[in-house]
Amino acid sequence: MHLFYEVQSTSTVKQKREIKRMSVLLISLVFSAAFLLSTIYVVTSAVTVSATDVSQPVTYVVGERDTLWEIAALHIPDQMDIRKYIEDIRRINDLESSTLMVGQRLLLP
Repeated sequence: MHLFYEVQSTSTVKQKREIKRMSVLLISLVFSAAFLLSTIYVVTSAVTVSATDVSQPVTYVVGERDTLWEIAALHIPDQMDIRKYIEDIRRINDLESSTLMVGQRLLLP
């Protein structure tokens, strides 16, 4: 009888180990799936954003009494801070100041 008890307890220990191993495997699978889905979401979001952001710059010819603020107000993308847009115009055109000259060509992002 004593031998039967040991075999049964060994079997129970093996079952518990198997259950633990399966639990770890299942948890690993769930985390892997979550990581994969979040990676796919981030990549598709980045592609969508970059596809909408990619546009050709527009060339604007400065007229009499034009200011950067007025030019920016006419061409600013939706939901963008006009100060940021003016800074982008200055950066793209290597402008050290806001002074413009009639006939000057500006690239607008």
